Amino acid sequence: MTNPYNDFETLAEKEETLKEYLVAAARNETEVTYGEVASNCGIYPTRRGVLLGFLGLHEDRLDNPPLPAIVCSADNEKTVGDGYWLMVEKTDGLIDVTPDSETARQALWKVHRNSVFREWGERPEATR
Repeated sequence: MTNPYNDFETLAEKEETLKEYLVAAARNETEVTYGEVASNCGIYPTRRGVLLGFLGLHEDRLDNPPLPAIVCSADNEKTVGDGYWLMVEKTDGLIDVTPDSETARQALWKVHRNSVFREWGERPEATR
């Protein structure tokens, strides 16, 4: 069995599907879960984090807020995974070091999430 994620066209298609899904959710100011991303975008759960990271870094290069900020766990705590913070540390302008405390991480994540909602909610349809 071959790995479809080794094919560039497949990766590009998955990233495009992922971005469209997250932009639609952001326009409605809706958080989505990691499981919803996997099932609604046809992404293997084991590849989901990598694709979210690639998308976040790509959006940073376009000077957009991190779309993966609206993806969180399904539990009541609504947290983002460690991969989110790795992606954020690799961006050019979001943060240099992940905050030490969970309270500070939650607060910063909410700033990122709200910036995504604001950006995509206000952006004209033609520029999405």
